[in-house]
Amino acid sequence: MSEQWTTIDAIARQRQSDVLMVTFFRPEESELDEFDYATCAVRNKALAWFDQQGIGYRECFDLWPDNDADVPYLGELFIDVPVDENNPRYLDVVHKFEHEDGSSRYPGVSLFIIPLSLAQEYRHRDKA
Repeated sequence: MSEQWTTIDAIARQRQSDVLMVTFFRPEESELDEFDYATCAVRNKALAWFDQQGIGYRECFDLWPDNDADVPYLGELFIDVPVDENNPRYLDVVHKFEHEDGSSRYPGVSLFIIPLSLAQEYRHRDKA
């Protein structure tokens, strides 16, 4: 990947808005060193669906831990649609990944809204 990797909270601060992220891994289901996001079938299908729908996405890290733990990249994606329940693209993404009750359609896959207010709590991580 040619562009610099960043965290989802940094993307929210840069855009000054809530942002959407999808993850494909739950630590309780597998060991970190055993998970290969590049071969994750659900993730690969999601990438193809985003491309087919013309929905932008970007690889990113999750919220950065304050303890500076060395956390590997686990396939997280920033989804480039406005977090707005009146936006049809946003609703397409939500319906792709979640049932009406908010539960995930795919095991191990989670869709998150990262509020700008939460992202601001991590602004001390920004480099001057």
